[in-house]
Amino acid sequence: MLKLTDGVRDKFASVYPFSLISNIILYRNDRKGSDLFANEIDHLFHHKKDGKDHLVIVEVKQREIYGLSPSHPPTSKSPWKLDYCTNGFSKKVPERKSKDIRAQVQDQALALKQFCRNVSRCVPEIECWIVDMRQEPDHVIADAQDQRLKLLTFIGFEMQLEEIGHVVRVEHSDFLRTLRLGTIAPDLGHPEIPNAIRFISVCRKSLDDQMFRFFKPRAERYAINGCAGMGKSMLLTYSLFVFASDHEVSHVNDHVELRSFSKSAKKFGIPEHPERRIYVYAVKRKQVEALRCYWHRIRKQIAKITPGYQPALQNPVFGQWRACIPKDCNILVIDEAHDLPFEDQALVAEWLNSGNADVGKYLLVACDRNQALKRTDSHGNIIAGISFSRHTTRLNRVYRCPFPVYAASMGLLFRWFAPGGGKVMLKNQKVREYFGFGPHSFPMVKRNGQMILTMRNDSHPGNNWQQTVNQFRSSKSITAHLSQFKFKRDEVLWARFQKTDSEFDYSEVQRKYTFIDLSGPDAIEEADSYIKGQEFPLVVVEGLPEHMNPPELTEKDEWEGSPSESEYEMWRIRRCLYMICTRAWAFLYFVTSEDTAATSRRELNTLIEQLSRPVRRGCESGQTWEFKVETPRTARVPLVFRDAENELTYWEEERAKQAEEENREVVPVSPLRVVRIDLNRDLDLPYLSSVLGIKRKALIRLLPNNHAEKTGDNLRLTLQQANMLAKRVGILLKSA
Repeated sequence: MLKLTDGVRDKFASVYPFSLISNIILYRNDRKGSDLFANEIDHLFHHKKDGKDHLVIVEVKQREIYGLSPSHPPTSKSPWKLDYCTNGFSKKVPERKSKDIRAQVQDQALALKQFCRNVSRCVPEIECWIVDMRQEPDHVIADAQDQRLKLLTFIGFEMQLEEIGHVVRVEHSDFLRTLRLGTIAPDLGHPEIPNAIRFISVCRKSLDDQMFRFFKPRAERYAINGCAGMGKSMLLTYSLFVFASDHEVSHVNDHVELRSFSKSAKKFGIPEHPERRIYVYAVKRKQVEALRCYWHRIRKQIAKITPGYQPALQNPVFGQWRACIPKDCNILVIDEAHDLPFEDQALVAEWLNSGNADVGKYLLVACDRNQALKRTDSHGNIIAGISFSRHTTRLNRVYRCPFPVYAASMGLLFRWFAPGGGKVMLKNQKVREYFGFGPHSFPMVKRNGQMILTMRNDSHPGNNWQQTVNQFRSSKSITAHLSQFKFKRDEVLWARFQKTDSEFDYSEVQRKYTFIDLSGPDAIEEADSYIKGQEFPLVVVEGLPEHMNPPELTEKDEWEGSPSESEYEMWRIRRCLYMICTRAWAFLYFVTSEDTAATSRRELNTLIEQLSRPVRRGCESGQTWEFKVETPRTARVPLVFRDAENELTYWEEERAKQAEEENREVVPVSPLRVVRIDLNRDLDLPYLSSVLGIKRKALIRLLPNNHAEKTGDNLRLTLQQANMLAKRVGILLKSA
């Protein structure tokens, strides 16, 4: 039996050849953060009528649509319903529910209109034809309120084709040509790479606009919290634009406009617009450059909303953080706030808390949850001495990169795909809240010694493609693959952790692409300084870090007890690898060779195998991604990601946990008084007791349990450990 959708396509092609495109997946940019499902259009064509462009959505249903009930036929005023089955993630037996088909195609029309705005200033008229299996004499039913929405039988469809005017072929239509860029090449599992990159770029305009809806400032301070790929920098820069212009973007259905922010600013304690002095900082120079690019991009995007009116700006001053806040600054913006050392956090807290009620100050920060794992799992402590509880927007939707790229980055960071040894494991709630797994997923379900992590997220076009994460066996093969396309230098990042071919000539790679050598001892600092904050459509990771799976950790016994220094170094390197992988917003390629360590090679092979394609459940229209995590014998917590400069915070966490268990209050950390100490002598308890003016017994009570047992005068502390003790009594140690 010929399917109705095939009959519709064949009939259309016989009358208007090369004019119909099919299976278009679009994501509405005005959906809520928890709504991760896209709209899938069966067929679409373009025609002109009275000099105007019209796009016609053709939605085909293989069953009969009914009205008020299955026994009542549809009319122009009745509902248009259809039964469908849903199984969800937790139901073994599918359930049958009724769907409002009219609302479905109206959602499709709105998603299409939003997409067309990114293609042309002249948005076409959108018509919707719904074709079903009814055989009634009433072959054409037009909606009583919107004549552009019609319910048709197959005969009615043929009648409508005879009435339309000039049909535009695909190659002559800007709209259809652009939509067709997202068409999957069956032999690849995704569109041709240049087409995929262009299609994502068009879709990103709408998705970036959606970030504006998450702007929810609070009084005095506001934090934006999320993982790589969730749009922190975009939302931070939009917030910056609102403060600089005193205007915000307002969405009403498909209408977008600028409206005044002055009343809200007064409510939140933000200085009057003429008095605002805005300073924007990041610790890394590259991140500052990225913020400038976002700033210019946001201004261009918003300028298109009201071409005839551009609000006056209090232009922000961008700079690299130097632990100094200008005196005239009354709005302080800090990106990647997790990079601030503790002393600088205290400086920011002092700035915010100083002054009087007549002098308004405002603090805006963004923090990466994954990068800040070494600190705390609470968004309330992004900056020490300042509580952001109820002052935070937590982003949970990964929209910058395809799910396979995101999952690969997370998996490498936490060792989820490693064949054995320890892994960083979190509770279900943390996985949901912190890593973008929304209410439609059940991220960690125990099954036969495994955890099944699943997610359905259509916000990125690449989530409907396959093989966005792939592996090549030599530098020559990946170079030959890339040379088919004319990439710009800023479209490809080539990060080399190890050479995979001793005879390979890198001159062409360095000339054509952004190349960084991470094989040296300063790899992490190099990546932080030159790559962090940037985005690339395609990232090539050549070789895997040598210390990614240290040989001394291959034995099971090595994972018992507290982490060794070798293990800490491994987690540190994995965080660098994670940061490189998350720079990709379309494709992530790995290059390995036979010289790559066997354990690392097995880990990567498992990753590629599990993330190459999605699963499709019965009765499900979209793509669900799923992978398995073997339950480890040793489960680590995020504190393994501590850095040397943040060891102080690690000690604070341990002490806070101990105090909580003993129901004792932890002494607050601010305000701080500076005390100079001699770093040339041993930092033992007698010396610290004398310089701090605190009895030894009091110092001993501030030590974590594993050090409190060694309370003799011979106990030696590092500077970070000593500073931890001093902070508990409001003192900051500095070199004499």
